[in-house]
Formats: sequence, C-alpha cells, structure tokens
Amino acid sequence: MLTAILPIHINQNPFWSSATGLECIENFIKTCKQISEIDRFVVITHDVPVCCLAEKYGMEIMSVDLPGILNLPYTFEQSRALARNFQKSCIKQNDALIIVDHRNLSLSVDDITEALIAHQQNPETGVISVAFCLDYPCQWKSYFNFLGCVVINFEELGIMDEVSNIHRAGSNRGVTCHTKDDGDIAISVFIDGPRYGISFRTQRQVQESFVSQIIPFDANGPQYGQSHVLHISTPEYETQIDNDSVKLSGMIFILTRPSQSSEYDTVEIFTPPNAPWELGKTGDVVFNTETNEPMIGRQQFPPTYTYDGSFCILGSKQLEEESFPDLTPFTLKESCMVTDWVDYCHRQ
Repeated sequence: MLTAILPIHINQNPFWSSATGLECIENFIKTCKQISEIDRFVVITHDVPVCCLAEKYGMEIMSVDLPGILNLPYTFEQSRALARNFQKSCIKQNDALIIVDHRNLSLSVDDITEALIAHQQNPETGVISVAFCLDYPCQWKSYFNFLGCVVINFEELGIMDEVSNIHRAGSNRGVTCHTKDDGDIAISVFIDGPRYGISFRTQRQVQESFVSQIIPFDANGPQYGQSHVLHISTPEYETQIDNDSVKLSGMIFILTRPSQSSEYDTVEIFTPPNAPWELGKTGDVVFNTETNEPMIGRQQFPPTYTYDGSFCILGSKQLEEESFPDLTPFTLKESCMVTDWVDYCHRQ
C-alpha cells in the first residue's frame, strides 16, 4: 500500500492564502490524484480553505504539527520525522509513504510516477528528490551553537596498564557534560584492542539532535587525522569506530548543535562525506583529494545536487533506522519552491 502524505500549511502566508495560492494548491491536489499508484491520500493542515479542497477531492484530513520553519523547504530529517507519524501505514514489506511538498510548482505527474517506479525497482532504499545546487560548495558553511566540551583521559581514569602501557581490553569509562538547556549528556567509552565503542545518553526523551566531534590525543598532542564527527539524534546512541586506540592517551569531545537561527557560535566550511575535496588543516581552505591543490573558484568544483524538499519515498526500513538510511537520488530537471510572491513571480 502506498500512502501519500501532503503537508499543506498556509497560515497567514500572503501568497499561499491568496486566491492565486489556493488555485495552485488545488492544481497540486489534482496532480496527486492523477497518480494511480497511490492508494491513500492524507492532507496535513490546520487551514479551513485547504480542508475544503481536500474534502472536495476525497482526501483524508489530519492535524499534525509540521516540523521546521514553515517558510523554508523541509530538510530530509524533517520529512522523515513527519513520516514517522504514519509509521503504522508501513506494516507490510511493500508498504511505503511518499511525502510531497505542494510548494514546488514545477513538480509533475511524470516526476512522481518515475520516482515511484525507481522505488519499486529497489524497495530496500528510499527515494529523494534532488535538484542542481545553485550555491557552489565553496560557499557552503556549517553554523553551530556550542554545548560543551569534555575530555576523557585514559591514564587518569586507570584504563591504561601501568606496566605495559597498553589499554586493557574491556575497559569502560565515562564522563558527563553539563549543558545549559539539555541537562547532562553522559558519554562512555569502551575500549577493546584496535576498536572503541562510544555511547551517548541524554536526560531528555525528546531532544534536538546535536553533533559530537571526537579528537583523539596521545603523548604528542591531538591527532586530528583520526578525528570523527557523529550526529546524535536519539536520547541513547551507540557506535563503534576503528582506531589505533593502543597508542592513544584519551579523547576530546566537542558538543555542538546546528544553528536553527541567525545566532551561532562557530562557523566552518562544510565538506560532505565522500566529496572529491577535503578541508585543509587550517579549516579555511578545501583541497582537491586527487591533486592536493587548493580549490577556491566555483569552476574548480563539480556540479552538485541537493535534496530540495519536493518529495521523498520511505519504506518501513528507512523509517525504523536511527542513522541516515540508504537513499536513491531522483534528479528533477526543474525545481522551484515557492514560499512567497517573489518566488511565484520569478517562476512566471
């Protein structure tokens, strides 16, 4: 069974609450109804005009809090958080949800149908819409708010054997980071030869995700080449990482949260995993991984694509996974997310 989740929240948006905006919403609903593969339609809204349109075309209406900032396209995590409200609709192996944003006025029946076919061919992965990114990677930045910093020193905690200076297999030690808004975050490290396990536990059952940068250090100082970055999105999180833990003296944990507003404490160049470039040691220049030459101008970067928020198709496996799931990108030839009259006039 395929269920379409259509979040439509116009509130007092000058464009979407206008006659033109409501006409666009009706066209969007009619477009979705033309897709024969969809068995069930659920419109998520609090707005009376949208309820009337949903009833007109025989769609279910539900009131669910929408994630994120309503004037911005949804991120993938926000789309998945919304989909998890309907996880009971994905009981069977072939069941799936498709979350579609009405604000992409370029989205067509063919786009959605082709994406559904791609998911049917490989149901083990989700499908997300991607569009050409107008902001080149040299302009990408990550903005964070600082939560805290703690250090686990293996020698001080007695993890290291005084005679052999080698970590004892099965050693387990932890430390607690006291934060202002999230209470205590307990961090534990379990060392077993060349691997160490790390767990995070927070006091709050419902929390915003945060990021932990882990910088190992030895007698010579920080080992930045062995550092790791973890995205913590659940109250309890565990992982294992390969490392040369026999030679390490401890680890530094720097906890931050991606900024959701104009206020931030740190900013850095964003380098996605497996990109053909990497961030230099100084943190302000990226280098080509093949030539090791600095990349400054736009022309030095390959074309990049990003999730535009138009739609994503998720099965039970992608909804259950806490980590980032396997996803198949579906490239849209045209994408235009309309949030106001300026966007609409630009598209016209």
